[in-house]
Amino acid sequence: MIRGLISRLQITRDKIRRHLGIILFDSSKVSKLDLENVNSILFIRNDAKLGDAIVSSGVLKKLKKYRPEIKIKVLTTSTMAPLFTEHFGVDQVVHLSKRPSYSEMKEVCTQVGSVDAVVALNLDMKMKDIYLLNKLKSKINIGLDPGLKLINLNISDDIRNMHYADKFNYIATLLGITESAENYIVPLVPSSMEKAQLFLTKNNINEFVLINPFGSGNERKLNKDSINKIISAIKEWDKSLSVVLLSAPDTRDLLDAMSLTTTSIRHFDQSDSIYDAIAIVDKAKLVVSVDTSIVHVASGFNKPQIAIYKQDKVNFSNWHPNSEHANVIIAITDINNFGEEQLKQALI
Repeated sequence: MIRGLISRLQITRDKIRRHLGIILFDSSKVSKLDLENVNSILFIRNDAKLGDAIVSSGVLKKLKKYRPEIKIKVLTTSTMAPLFTEHFGVDQVVHLSKRPSYSEMKEVCTQVGSVDAVVALNLDMKMKDIYLLNKLKSKINIGLDPGLKLINLNISDDIRNMHYADKFNYIATLLGITESAENYIVPLVPSSMEKAQLFLTKNNINEFVLINPFGSGNERKLNKDSINKIISAIKEWDKSLSVVLLSAPDTRDLLDAMSLTTTSIRHFDQSDSIYDAIAIVDKAKLVVSVDTSIVHVASGFNKPQIAIYKQDKVNFSNWHPNSEHANVIIAITDINNFGEEQLKQALI
């Protein structure tokens, strides 16, 4: 009850702030620039996590391939910056905190400099988002928010119900690139590949199924019974396969506390970075994961996978596994609410 009240108060606060932001910072932006003549583009990605970033990588790859003269800039967090610079090949990355101050945003806009087009695909922009757009020296702002005059190219009707990979690919078509969408960029780092292989060798693991039971927030975390249900279905399907359980540094203790490991079920408890997780996914025969970045990593590798999603039509439309090698289990009301028959069908 108290949690619900707090949530409603936060929503009301955000609405008031947004309204104030529109009053203070929103203004009409007029430009005669033809998008096919754009020479620089900025993607605002400071809210991006690993999965979001990988899903957006196809359009970056496509721009580099067909319009290499376009300078690609990205606003993202310092944590995500190496992914964009070292692996996605963007020309300029400017660090922006996930929850930046106004002074930080003003400084960041100076670092970005003038840019022909800005891409901001968040639907309901908050007060700080509006301020950021106001301070950027851009000619065309491509976005989805219907309530902002600063968004002078609204594409919400054009990309409605598309997967986010297709939403990003649509940006390329606006720039005159009509070729097919590019596959995701999923970076394999030698040191992480070596770490994964050492783990497999030490545990005498050849072919294995990787289970990723945890996503962000409690609503995307499998409990012990659900993990055991998956393991049992896998063993019934193919007794020769080992099972490897994946965790992150912040969920390692949670998985250890479940005491699931045996001689044929191992915990890859050495995943200290996104690149370690990617490496172990690459080596798996099959990936079973809740709705999180590992789904998109597996999709990028065209890896056979079973993805478990909580029932949510909008989220699924935006973020389903973008792969013909994926089977999906929809859990009703709770991520742990799926049955053995669903698992058996997904394993066929």
